[in-house]
Amino acid sequence: MPPGTAILNVNFPMNVDTKTEIALTEIGRRKYTDKVLVRKDPKGRAYYWLFGERLSHFPPKSDAEAVLMQKKVSISPMLLNVSGPVTEALEQLRERVSGKLGQKEGARLRNK
Repeated sequence: MPPGTAILNVNFPMNVDTKTEIALTEIGRRKYTDKVLVRKDPKGRAYYWLFGERLSHFPPKSDAEAVLMQKKVSISPMLLNVSGPVTEALEQLRERVSGKLGQKEGARLRNK
């Protein structure tokens, strides 16, 4: 594997053959429009039907543009580290949550 790459994401266009060109690409963020329908189940409760229609254009150098528009094989390097940095905002969230957990624990003990 190339250094710094954990996985290669490979996508093939329809009717690929030995003459199909290969493009080195980035993973596109989206390939479909966002559509949401609110429906009701037999008991009248809401549920959500999520779907989308394929976009007509894609970002340059993306896997979708290479495969769907240029009819090329797409190879995109991927990393496995999906964690983000510990930020000041995250520290503030921890403090808020810790405070609320402490309040709930105290209330629970008082109600026994």
